[in-house]
Amino acid sequence: MRVAAAICLAAGIAWGQPPQSNDPMAEVRAIQARPGTTWSDEDAKKVVGVTNNYILGLIYGAKVFQQQPPVARPQVIAEIANEAAAPYIREGKIHLPVEYFRLIEKLSYLLAHDLLLRETDIPVSQPLLHNPIGASALLPLMQPFKEQLTEEAFDAYVASVFQCAPANGRCDVMRRATYAAVLVFILGHELAHLFYEDAGSESTYATEVEIRADRKAWDLLGEVIKSGLPGNDREVQITMGAAALLPVSYQRQLLGSQPIASEFDKRVKALTALLPASVRGTVTRLVANREARDDTGTIRVSASEDPDLLMVNGVQMDNSEVLNRNLVVTGGMQRIFARKGSRFAFAGAYVSGGESESVQLVFENLKPTPLKPPEEGEYDPEHPGKEWFDVFLQTSDGKMEPRNPQLSMRHWEALSELRLNRFIPGTTEINLRPSEKDDLKQWHNDGVPLASWRGEK
Repeated sequence: MRVAAAICLAAGIAWGQPPQSNDPMAEVRAIQARPGTTWSDEDAKKVVGVTNNYILGLIYGAKVFQQQPPVARPQVIAEIANEAAAPYIREGKIHLPVEYFRLIEKLSYLLAHDLLLRETDIPVSQPLLHNPIGASALLPLMQPFKEQLTEEAFDAYVASVFQCAPANGRCDVMRRATYAAVLVFILGHELAHLFYEDAGSESTYATEVEIRADRKAWDLLGEVIKSGLPGNDREVQITMGAAALLPVSYQRQLLGSQPIASEFDKRVKALTALLPASVRGTVTRLVANREARDDTGTIRVSASEDPDLLMVNGVQMDNSEVLNRNLVVTGGMQRIFARKGSRFAFAGAYVSGGESESVQLVFENLKPTPLKPPEEGEYDPEHPGKEWFDVFLQTSDGKMEPRNPQLSMRHWEALSELRLNRFIPGTTEINLRPSEKDDLKQWHNDGVPLASWRGEK
């Protein structure tokens, strides 16, 4: 059995392999078959310990850990910590709190859900991890996850939101493959500390030491997981990048404004730099969870010229409703788009509850036609959404349509990212692959609720 397939089997994926008589996961699956409310602490520790020791045994032989001097094969010790504390090393053993393991499982399910949104054949709800439905009663899960991802809050929505339909084999494969990739990164990071014989306290190392361990864990992902993940090359790159960045990004989110948060910012930045440039922005948005509560903030929009078309978060509005006024918005990212003849302007801003942001729309000309469809560009947290606006400027004909057939899919994807779905057709005469036709239909349909909200056709 391939290493990647075996790892995913340990995480619960059925790869079509018959169970072995000496299967170390058999007892774990027997426990998991029972309702969680019936588990004892020893049951929980058994699931965590056996699963992670099995995965660790599989990745221990990876090439990235075969340099000299070799690291001794460690053991994973599962423990009840009464908090979702991160794993740590003591006397050559990796200590993994059950609560952290369970939390990573939940975050992995959220991540897999958002990754599935990039697919075309599976109907799933809108993004949950990086853009939770915080303004509705459907899923009040938002940062900080430490409070919202309790067993009760999470389990209450699993059946209706996270549960894969019985006929959706790909949904379950993606969910468990993502979970496996995250576990491999976490265990690989701890194994790297042992490999390098890093000096530090049980849970604290110098930032440069943590970054080195992150890089080794990233190399491990590329070696043992890449060949076993479902999807095309781009989808695999996105899944791997998000799986690596998720645990570090999550720990950073919990730190808030604490002084040590800046050290985690360095780790996030170093890990992000390892990702292929073509998927870096997508991965960053997937794992950078943010507040999305029911409270509101305000945004004040000014423009260098009066636009012919003005849209806020995909909804067309009159200039008098928006310009130079304090516009009340739900906390989160705001996308403001404007057109003046054949010139365009865009501004993106994050607004938290009770805060006020000001943005200015400056109109730009379209950019020269690229030789090939442009990548999405570099994500800039100071100017969110700008990378997709650049793609729009390179692919639009000035009339909110693709400049040529070769650029059409990139153009429509940019419109979707900018919340300009109302300009995306449901069908086209351009020759597209079946998967591209599905993408186009999904992007078009995503704009329907916003249009109906204003009574637009």
